[in-house]
Amino acid sequence: TGSSICGGGSATLTATGATGSQTYQWYAATTGGISISGDSTFTTPAINVTTTFYVAIQNGTCESLRTAVVAQVDPLPLPPVTTSASSCGPSTVITLSATGGSNGQYRWYSVATGGTAMAGEVNSTFTTPLLSTTTSYYVTINNGTCESLRTPAIATIIICTPNQPPNI
Repeated sequence: TGSSICGGGSATLTATGATGSQTYQWYAATTGGISISGDSTFTTPAINVTTTFYVAIQNGTCESLRTAVVAQVDPLPLPPVTTSASSCGPSTVITLSATGGSNGQYRWYSVATGGTAMAGEVNSTFTTPLLSTTTSYYVTINNGTCESLRTPAIATIIICTPNQPPNI
């Protein structure tokens, strides 16, 4: 069984069919070469393009024909372009926005890496909770297969003084 990964990395490929004392032999070539693994699953080295590996069953004396198994690398979507926003003093009505995808494809995060996307926040705009300090949020585009890199959107809280004359 082949595997798909987003943007590159290691893929896990699986083979079935061996019985008893039979083993699997994984190869990087259609014929010849040295086996690179002997288990029913094979984790590829890091790859960044779709790559075909081959597996055979070995019974101790003979080896079957090799079967092609594809490790597919799907491209990441382009990251969204964001528009930050600001408010004078603590506010809950700071709306951040992103472009580049369609509503339903966006994923908003409160951290730059890791973490879980905020539940229900899948559209191009995000309204912050009550903020009293400048806070960064991050948004991606998820095309159903892969998710883009995160782009920051900043909700800036400006400390304003009532009736303060403008700076000239």
